[in-house]
Amino acid sequence: VEVHELGAFDSCHKSYVFRGDRDVTQTSLEERLGLAGTQGGKVGEQNPHHGSGR
Repeated sequence: VEVHELGAFDSCHKSYVFRGDRDVTQTSLEERLGLAGTQGGKVGEQNPHHGSGR
């Protein structure tokens, strides 16, 4: 799985690659993607107000 972060940082895009050869915990994944502790939402819920609106 490849995840690309697009946003306000035009000079510094981030990408994450999870090859599947290691188990990644839900907590670890949330921390890496910056989702841990955001607005008290449940994991998997989409927040329509999050992001750049594109």
